[in-house]
Amino acid sequence: MTQSLDDAALLHVPGRSGVAGTYQGREAILQLLDHMTDLTGGTLRFVPTRTFTTDNEMLVVCGQANAQRQTRQLATNAAYVVSLREGRVREMWLAHQDQADFDDFWS
Repeated sequence: MTQSLDDAALLHVPGRSGVAGTYQGREAILQLLDHMTDLTGGTLRFVPTRTFTTDNEMLVVCGQANAQRQTRQLATNAAYVVSLREGRVREMWLAHQDQADFDDFWS
């Protein structure tokens, strides 16, 4: 999906962890993903289980997010809501089944 990011894309990561916030621009989003990969020693994975489309402009991907960080484990159901424009990602929102667990993992 990273190759289809619009240069002005927005990513909204909810919560109160060190990775929470709104990231604007392709470079900022890719830097966040690199940072999260570094923090997890490359163990960060998202395994999609279902994909829904409302039209050519909205996509919802549900799946399992997994990672290991030192002695902590992350295993949570997640949904990624993606707004598309002309086939490019313009805005994304992340939602996790257990936000507190997600926050604890990234804090």
